[in-house]
Amino acid sequence: MAFNLRNYLPSDYQVGPHDCIIGRGKKCTQNPGNRRFRAIIEATLDAYSNAPTKGTKSEIIMQVLSQVRADNGVGFVKPAAGGRFVLVEEASCRIAIAQAFRDALSGTYKSSKKHKAIRRLERKSIQGKSVPMPSLVSHATVNFDPIKPAALLPSSASASINMFHLRDILNEATSLAFQFENEQMQALEEPFPLTFTTTEPAADDVFSMLFSAFGKDQAEFALDPFEPTPIAEGNSNSYELPFYNSCAPMAA
Repeated sequence: MAFNLRNYLPSDYQVGPHDCIIGRGKKCTQNPGNRRFRAIIEATLDAYSNAPTKGTKSEIIMQVLSQVRADNGVGFVKPAAGGRFVLVEEASCRIAIAQAFRDALSGTYKSSKKHKAIRRLERKSIQGKSVPMPSLVSHATVNFDPIKPAALLPSSASASINMFHLRDILNEATSLAFQFENEQMQALEEPFPLTFTTTEPAADDVFSMLFSAFGKDQAEFALDPFEPTPIAEGNSNSYELPFYNSCAPMAA
């Protein structure tokens, strides 16, 4: 903890009987100034606990600080490096006095040191009673299916399995996964046939099917219906329009 140089007391300063040392250990608790400080806290404890507002409690804290500094005492000091002491500032003194009141009223204030120690012991007790979760790894052989998701092993499985057996199980599962992947790749890489054999229907079969479907019950063809007709034969059967003389008188 860093201190301001102006707060350092002289190197030959000796703690007086009215100085209160802030710290831990037997040296602090058995110091005459610390015993006097605890007596002042006990004398004003009822007034502090019955104070209606925080402002009233602050006034009581300042009264305690004034009593500690009385009788030619410097007040609150704290040990520093090299065996020297530093003078504690007023804000830190007020915090120390308020903490002393809370410790004396440990049944009322949860921020007291006694209450904090009880809570720490309770947390450690709860953590000590916690039951560890059983391992999900079993000695039994696992049938790994790469298609179906792997089911969880029963919670009652033994937790004494060693890492070597676990490694063997993982290696076997990985090998099965690679084998399944290779089979899938080989199925995709099979070559397709390069040539296809097609059979065209014969022309006679086509005409036979058409004739049986449409021409058998309709008419008998003497000629091939698909044979083209000559132009001369077509003109001989042409139809001639009658001639009308436009100059002839019309009948009455």
